[in-house]
Amino acid sequence: MLVLCSNGLSSKEILAYTRGKVCDCKMAALVVTADNEYKEKLTTVNVDEVKKALEYIIDKLSVNVKIEDLYVTYDGLEHVALISGTLPEGLKVEYSDNKLTNAGELTAVASFVEYDEVNYNKPEDLTTTIKINKAILTATVQSVQVKPGVTPEYKIVFSGFVNNETEEVLDEEVVFVDNLNGDYSKPGTYAIGIEPMSDNNYEIKPVGGILT
Repeated sequence: MLVLCSNGLSSKEILAYTRGKVCDCKMAALVVTADNEYKEKLTTVNVDEVKKALEYIIDKLSVNVKIEDLYVTYDGLEHVALISGTLPEGLKVEYSDNKLTNAGELTAVASFVEYDEVNYNKPEDLTTTIKINKAILTATVQSVQVKPGVTPEYKIVFSGFVNNETEEVLDEEVVFVDNLNGDYSKPGTYAIGIEPMSDNNYEIKPVGGILT
């Protein structure tokens, strides 16, 4: 609370001219916050009592910012967790582990430094989770037809690469499986597949083909 001499002046005039000084007259009380907003209270106080009191009793403000969890699917881009809200002048924020590109999870921390100790409560560190889920990649084995005794050439088509990526980014190479052990002399219809594949950024779902 800021105690100011009323002296018949308006609230704005009081704030401009008296600057919180106590004078020998009836007093009007203004409630003032640290962001200079105020309102006049419709009461008067005894001058002698005012002189014994503090001229300023101002509650510190709290910094109203937040940081939210970030959940996305892998897209080949860097994702950054940042605070939202308005920082008071002079308050700075420092981040640690707040950037993630590949599939995975980490805990980001926002720490506040160089804050206004006079007018603001010290903000607590804020933490949040950044999680990037694997993208779905479909691996389709193309069906092929050959004459008995001819070794087939298998091919695969991928669907689901992001950010112009290709098969070259995969952690493992494709290995075809047909259970014929290299013997292609017998006519018939056979299934073609691939061995299970693991990758850091893609969940690979195979689709088999047919050899005839």
